[in-house]
Amino acid sequence: MERIADIPIGSSEFSFVTGLYFADKGTKAEGYFPPENVDFALPVDQYFFEGVHYNYQLEFPLLFSYKIAINDKFSLKPQIGAYVSYTMFARTNEKRDYTSNILINTPPKFPIDYYFYDDFYLGFGGNVGLSAFFNKYSFTLSCDFGYNNHPKNTTENFYFDYDYPDICMYFSLGYNF
Repeated sequence: MERIADIPIGSSEFSFVTGLYFADKGTKAEGYFPPENVDFALPVDQYFFEGVHYNYQLEFPLLFSYKIAINDKFSLKPQIGAYVSYTMFARTNEKRDYTSNILINTPPKFPIDYYFYDDFYLGFGGNVGLSAFFNKYSFTLSCDFGYNNHPKNTTENFYFDYDYPDICMYFSLGYNF
């Protein structure tokens, strides 16, 4: 869902685009816990995990665009700029397939859902994209790239000792009133 404002800059073909987007950004992860290259002095439960991390954000874009008129009905608008985002909450859906249960008694296949909304997660980055307008219809293809200080679950904290870059391709269809 998005709400945008396209503000012309003077009488030129340039405009400033801002608004508020609701975005679901995330990633997929899979691997072994503990990682195969890590040795522990004490025995630990081992499992293969597959997880999907959802990151629900409010995103505030600050973009500049330039209108290229192809004819009376069709135009293109490349855009470039930055964004700031706030993660409202995150969710990780993880499935674990235990290969050894030493410490806890869990079934061999174990689904887990984590919800996070306990801190202030602020992200930032850049955006590049292209919009096509035909009459009052629009189509936008865009890419966000930046840093998202997202919350992580226990497996992600251990297994991924880094913050993955936030790269997101998206498109939107619209009707301009």
